[in-house]
Formats: sequence, C-alpha cells, structure tokens
Amino acid sequence: MKDIPLGAMLETAVMAARRAGDIQRDRFGGELRVLALLEGDIKLEADQLCEAAIMETIRSRFPDHAVLAEEGGKTDGAEFIWYVDPLDGTVNYYFGIPHFCSTLACYRQSADAAGGLGVPVIGVTYAVMEGGLYCAAAGRGATANGVAARVREEESLEDALVIAALGNTPGKLVFTRQVTLELSKRIRKTRNLGAAALDLAYVASGKASAFVEYGVNPWDVAAGVALVEAAGGKATVRPIRGRLAIVASGRNIHDELVDSLSWYDPEK
Repeated sequence: MKDIPLGAMLETAVMAARRAGDIQRDRFGGELRVLALLEGDIKLEADQLCEAAIMETIRSRFPDHAVLAEEGGKTDGAEFIWYVDPLDGTVNYYFGIPHFCSTLACYRQSADAAGGLGVPVIGVTYAVMEGGLYCAAAGRGATANGVAARVREEESLEDALVIAALGNTPGKLVFTRQVTLELSKRIRKTRNLGAAALDLAYVASGKASAFVEYGVNPWDVAAGVALVEAAGGKATVRPIRGRLAIVASGRNIHDELVDSLSWYDPEK
C-alpha cells in the first residue's frame, strides 16, 4: 500500500505479539489469577498483562493510531485502527491446553468494508507454545515462521476439514445444532479447537480447509482475515445481531460454505 510503513507496522506487531507470548509462556501451567468468570469465558490477570505489553508497543511507535482491544483499550478518530486480542483461547490457557495465541492487526478504517473491520494492512498471530508465528502484509502475502503460506484448495466440501466453533450461549447453541452439525454431514471432518485467531492462522497456512463461527468480535478475527486473504483465500465477515459471523477458506469451496450457512440469525 502506497505511503503506508508496512515494514514498521509488521515489525511492531511481531514485537508486540512476542512480548505477549513471553508473558503467556512464563505463566502457563502455573497458578493463575482469575479476574472474572463469565458466561462461556474466563478473564485472567494474564489477559491484562498481555494487553498492556501490546498497547505499550503499539503506542510507542504509532501514537496517533486507534486501538480496539478485548480488554478495553480504544481510541477513536484515526485513519488506522489496531485490533488486539492479547490472549485468544483464554479458556484453553486456563485449563492447560496449549492452543492459544496473541493476535493483532492494523486496518485502514473504511465504513464500506465488509463486516465493518476496514481494509487489512497487516496481521500477526503468535502461538508461543507451538512456536508458530503467522504474518501477513498487504501486497506481500502471508508467512508461517518465515515461509510463504497458502490456503488449501479443496476440490469440494466433501474433502474439507472445517474448524467450526461450538458454544454454550443461547445463540451459539442454536448455531451449533442447526448449522454446524448439519454442515458436518457434508464435509470430511469438523474440529472445535477454541481459539479463533489461531484457527484462522491454520486455514491460512493450509492446516485446515476452512473456519466458520457465529458470535465473534472484531479482535477475534481481524488478524485471521488478513492472513487468509494474504494467503490466497477468502474471508467473508457479516454482522448479525451486534456480533460477527465469519467464513474463511480456500476459494474453491468458499461460496458453497457461505450458502450452506445461509448467514444464520439465531434470533430470527
């Protein structure tokens, strides 16, 4: 993108993600301070510590950019906005399951962009326990640990392994019952791994064919959208009842996936 410091943005995102990852690794498997028990989620002190490290890194280099983060950091009115999830997969983290990550992305704000996210500039997801660093930059493609990443291109849905998030809130339960389970009849396998950002990185790097979920937030999927699109795939994001629904996959099966989900509205 012309006149955008892609290199500096990507360097900043990687630095921020690694700082958060260091905090996650140091506390993983130990005694964790629980701040809140929510419906279907847990908030840990580690979430706040990781966000503080990421926010400090971004604001030290791009103080005029807006930031929207899961733990509450937000600044409005800038051309660029950073979406930050300091610890995606907190429940996995709490129970000692090593499928979690830090994830952040910078977008150029645009009211016309699908899903309202804007136009992706860079995206980074870092899974410290598996040593997985997934990066995307506009016009430069995507990488997984420094190697070019590409989505899988299945010939049909019947060949696909789809990561489909399940949930225990009312809307997500209906989505699981009426959409995810129906979809599972048409594909090779489904998986529910519990960290949307890392699941999307798996799609971008060809470890899974597709990801579908209802009820996500912008910070859950912003980096993943950037990664999948930079890796040659397609991500469709649409708002439903104040949350987002997402389908991300290779291009061959994308439209059929979108059609099969029918942009389900659990409150219709």
